[in-house]
Amino acid sequence: MILRAGNLNIMKPIALLFFTGLVHWSLQSVAAGPVLQIQPGANDTSILRDGRLAFVYRSDATLYKPYVALLTTPSGLNILRDAPADHAHHHGLMFALTANDVDFWGEKVATRPGKQVRTGVPQYSGRGDISFSSYSLRETLQWQDATNGEVLVNENRRVEFHRLAEDSDCHLVTWQSVLTPAADKGSVVLSGHHYFGLGMRFAESMDIGGEFLYADSETKTETVRGDERLARSRWCAFQGLCQGKPVTVAMFDLPSNPRQPATWFTMQKPFVYLSATMDVWRAPFRLSLPQPLAVTYGVAVWDGHVLASQVEVAYRKWLLLLPEELVERQK
Repeated sequence: MILRAGNLNIMKPIALLFFTGLVHWSLQSVAAGPVLQIQPGANDTSILRDGRLAFVYRSDATLYKPYVALLTTPSGLNILRDAPADHAHHHGLMFALTANDVDFWGEKVATRPGKQVRTGVPQYSGRGDISFSSYSLRETLQWQDATNGEVLVNENRRVEFHRLAEDSDCHLVTWQSVLTPAADKGSVVLSGHHYFGLGMRFAESMDIGGEFLYADSETKTETVRGDERLARSRWCAFQGLCQGKPVTVAMFDLPSNPRQPATWFTMQKPFVYLSATMDVWRAPFRLSLPQPLAVTYGVAVWDGHVLASQVEVAYRKWLLLLPEELVERQK
């Protein structure tokens, strides 16, 4: 079955029912352009652009955490790396913190690891108009102590893949996580290392050379160790070579996120890494029912090395793409 954007209520997601098998849907903008298709599955949710994989969200029950395992440029270059030998707990694009001393990042028994466990059935929706089209996945997760199953945090997660129009062709991902303490917890303390948050491990071919850019060219960086840096900005981008071809990857911070602008963690040696953090390393966040945590970030990928001004344009377009109820919830 093919859904066309002309049949959608613009800017308001239309429910596509619950998917439990490999149901196949596609969405095409009103204007001629690439066709997006979604293939939900028991473990992976895939989105294709003109029949080619562009995005994969992995949520196998055996994993410590669900994550984005594949994200490509419009030409098809995958910029993510999953579970490399040097850091097997690095999974593409992933979100993790420490909750009450349970480590949801490292997956190491010695550190009292945690697991993000899906509850219920994920929901999928699609939307679009002449300038974009997108699909989103919503799911609920329990952050559990992997050693005893204790539930510490409940998460409502929404991950959406967007395709922008040809005049600024790029792939965009919106990641939203809303965290509340488990029902039997009065509060939960969120903390972690200086790189904990929404982190992204790049493809191995991108580890040589490249540079980071910020929204403000005068942004000051703080050295943590080696070439690891922390800097605050509304967005951070990396430009390098993926399989020998130039690419640009940017992460965006929603202006109404807590502790904005985001504190960006960057490193280039021995590999490239980028994280959007809230600096819980120095200032832990106390999660309570009166004070849940809602964060929203964007990730954009282009073929080629685009100008900082083009990244800024995409950032502003991303803000306009966000559903009204999402932006309102975070004010």
